[in-house]
Amino acid sequence: MIPREKIQFHLQLIIWVINYLKLNQIYKIDLVNVANILQYSPFKELNDYDKEVLVYNQYSLTQIDTAIPKLLSCLDFYKLSEKKKLDKVLRLCKPIPLVQALKLLSGDFLCEQIRKYAVSSLELASLIDIQEHLLQIVQALKYEMYHDSFLARFILKKAIQNPLNLGIHLITTYFKVIVYFGI
Repeated sequence: MIPREKIQFHLQLIIWVINYLKLNQIYKIDLVNVANILQYSPFKELNDYDKEVLVYNQYSLTQIDTAIPKLLSCLDFYKLSEKKKLDKVLRLCKPIPLVQALKLLSGDFLCEQIRKYAVSSLELASLIDIQEHLLQIVQALKYEMYHDSFLARFILKKAIQNPLNLGIHLITTYFKVIVYFGI
């Protein structure tokens, strides 16, 4: 049986191809390259050519949730000239699933705009998904540059809104575990 995520990924890829062909003229070789790049492992380092292909197709890739972390890793968001491009790309990006948002909350993406986008995607996640990934969400706090961050506010807001499911006691316990074990 084919996993549901794989089917969703391929459907998104087909929709992207159809939309891209409607909007732009694209070479067949670019389509193949983009499809191959999107199937890479999240841990695989992209080479310069792969980054160039993703940046060239950046506005079309904003509608594929699995492509967004790879696309954002290609942008140099520390340069002032790239910040405007990043703003434009993030405005076009659709919300991403919780697991993809967690990738954007890692230490690889320390840009405040990207972290804000990831937290806004987290806000759309169901309470059950948040409960399942609460430890990883709390762990992502260690990559925040400031104590008063979008992620910290999100965690506190969810804990106050759902005292029985996510209450302050559970979150405090996770904090203690992270500090004690140094994770």
